Amino acid sequence: MSDQDNKGGFFSDPIAFMARNPIAANLLMVILLGGGIWSMFTIQKEVFPEYELDIVE
Repeated sequence: MSDQDNKGGFFSDPIAFMARNPIAANLLMVILLGGGIWSMFTIQKEVFPEYELDIVE
């Protein structure tokens, strides 16, 4: 059996795995988009952040 005949798993060749399994690729995309949207609403944001100017005297 040659190396190209080896089906392998996700970690051996993720691009080929996603090409063979379009449902897995779409599921990963939905999870990443959902995580991005979730983090967009849960990350704390400051309207006016506090900062100090570093000035040499």
